[in-house]
Amino acid sequence: MKLKTCMLASAWAISIAQMSTAAMAQSTGENAASNEIIVTAQKRSEALEDVPISITALSEDRLDQANITNFTDLGALAPGMVISATGPFFLPSIRGVTSQGIGSGNENNIATYIDGVYQPNQIGLNFDLASVKNIEILKGPQGTLFGRNATGGAILVTTRDPGKEFEGKLKFSYGRFNDRRLQGYLSVPLGENIGFNVAGLYQKGDGYMKDISGFDSAPREEINIRTKLKFTSAGGFSATLGLNYTNLDQNSSTWQYIDFPGAQLVATTRLGGINAGLTTIPYKTSYSFHPTTTSESINPTLTLDFKLGAINVKTISSYQDIKQFTLIDIDGSPLPIARQDTVHRDKVHSEEVNISSKIGDRVDWVAGLFYFRNWYFTGPNQINLGAPTESLLKSEAFAAFADATVRLTDSLFLVGGMRYSWEKKTVTLAHPFGTSAVPVTDSWNSFTPRVILRYQLADRTNIYASYSKGFKSGTIDQTGLLIQPEKIDAFELGFKTATRTLRFDASTFYYNYSNLQDSQTVQGGGGLLTSQGNVAAAKIYGAEAQIDFTPVENLNLFGGVSWLHARYKSYPQASAIVAVAIPNTPFFTWTTAPQDLKGKEMPRSPGLSLTGGFNYTVNGGGIGKFDLAGSVSYTSAQNPNRSTLNPATGAYMYRIGAYALANASVTWHSANDRFEASVFGRNIFDQQYYTVFDAFSTFGNYRQFGEPATYGVSVGVNF
Repeated sequence: MKLKTCMLASAWAISIAQMSTAAMAQSTGENAASNEIIVTAQKRSEALEDVPISITALSEDRLDQANITNFTDLGALAPGMVISATGPFFLPSIRGVTSQGIGSGNENNIATYIDGVYQPNQIGLNFDLASVKNIEILKGPQGTLFGRNATGGAILVTTRDPGKEFEGKLKFSYGRFNDRRLQGYLSVPLGENIGFNVAGLYQKGDGYMKDISGFDSAPREEINIRTKLKFTSAGGFSATLGLNYTNLDQNSSTWQYIDFPGAQLVATTRLGGINAGLTTIPYKTSYSFHPTTTSESINPTLTLDFKLGAINVKTISSYQDIKQFTLIDIDGSPLPIARQDTVHRDKVHSEEVNISSKIGDRVDWVAGLFYFRNWYFTGPNQINLGAPTESLLKSEAFAAFADATVRLTDSLFLVGGMRYSWEKKTVTLAHPFGTSAVPVTDSWNSFTPRVILRYQLADRTNIYASYSKGFKSGTIDQTGLLIQPEKIDAFELGFKTATRTLRFDASTFYYNYSNLQDSQTVQGGGGLLTSQGNVAAAKIYGAEAQIDFTPVENLNLFGGVSWLHARYKSYPQASAIVAVAIPNTPFFTWTTAPQDLKGKEMPRSPGLSLTGGFNYTVNGGGIGKFDLAGSVSYTSAQNPNRSTLNPATGAYMYRIGAYALANASVTWHSANDRFEASVFGRNIFDQQYYTVFDAFSTFGNYRQFGEPATYGVSVGVNF
């Protein structure tokens, strides 16, 4: 039945291609190029419709019109993508592929790159989108071209380069919850061959969570500065020196513990029946102190582009230094029961060299080398201000890859590539702060090939069939347990077309996912033990489609749909959090127990997600023009975390219901485009939803709310 479903979805995509070809072909030609989108998903510049990968491409204008201001908002425009958080750790998911591990030793299995630089830090993804030129969301394993931790896909963020003309922009906005944002951009040519730009953002707000004692639970203050100095020469040489700085202060751990049928508030349990004063009011917390997460990062980069004869060479050098501090009220109650104070230091050095060229007009090829080194120190780490501990993770990775597109006939293309990756990690396990401990070391290697056939039905219209492989790096947990890499094999059929007014793509896919890294509960010598390991396997399949249509001048419509079936094939000893009655009392305590999740839905894998929206420009004559924009996203019911089954029904106990979010804005531009003013709203129908809903082994059931309705105004000037 599952195979039949996948084959039907494949036939659906191919039938659309066949029906569309004739109609689309007659519209192509010279004018069609006006709708061209250039992407770099294959490490070279190509038209979006010619790249045999499922991609959501988001321009600066699309992000601005949809009022997408933060990395975590991207799921609203990308069908099949979910971004959630566990405390301050941000966890993206594409087509059901996501990470369950957080903190030291864990990286996401959706790789994020900013200007070609890999971003491994889970806390570091909590950033605003300043000076972004475009974003490409690549769906499916990207193990050949992007390597480690691109298991489910990759997110490529490109920021603005300096221009050849003086230009600038200043924008101020004020929104609900006292949210104030000042953004600026300046690009200055310093000579015929050299230019400089700087983009800055300052944001401060109270946040939408309030503590019952009166303070703001999650205020946010951010300083974000990105600058580039670019030199170019007539011979095709360019050097771009970049510097990125972020300072962020925000409490991301805004959870509240709640009642659940059959359970009691655990803080009450722990205090022997004394009411701890926990709140269950939406958007309220009941902390005993003010939690916070602070992060400061600095990231210098150097990118060189030049030619060696007919060969294009590109090198990317980067160093990241990230300092973080988290203070968490673990029990979430007004009583001083449990807190955690942790200092993190993350140093990352990476080097990449890519070469590319053509062989006649039949072969395009790219090859490269990648080196990565990460030093991640945690300490001091204190629970309840007790004896501090420390730990150190060292990672070193090397990769070599080659990939080529061969034109077999005028219409048939063969794409083939291979990547070899080697990695070593050394972990010094948690031990008393200031002392030494014996390190644990392990290493792994992976081969990640891809093979694709692309057939050009007409100009700017293609179908393709692909096989690709990806992996998530192995690691070592804080008990010294060696955890092997995750592996994924992916098969995809797709169709893409573009004309002057219409862009459409559809795909269907099937994944075989093995060696999933997660927790398990097993019987040990002293009873049940919970540990990390390669504990599960999964099967994922589904279908997606995206459309962008301009039916008349000044009106643009866009939409997307994703249908997903993501289930565990095997997960026999998954860890469950269960309530155990305390004899002769009405209270409960909590413990872990094994459960079998075979056939159950995977986390962050909604069966159906929809996106859609419009942009319409109204000419106001002498007073300028008005841009009207609206977007909506729908996400069906899902499990935000791998969670606990109800023993009576076999269904998940912690499940987020379906929800829809709508955004809208009206922006006025002066006749000379120098001034602008906007009124905007996010989640304008005030949909209440959770981003986290789960259980914690010590303190019970908890949830975290998504952002309620927000609205505001902005003014800007261009010069």
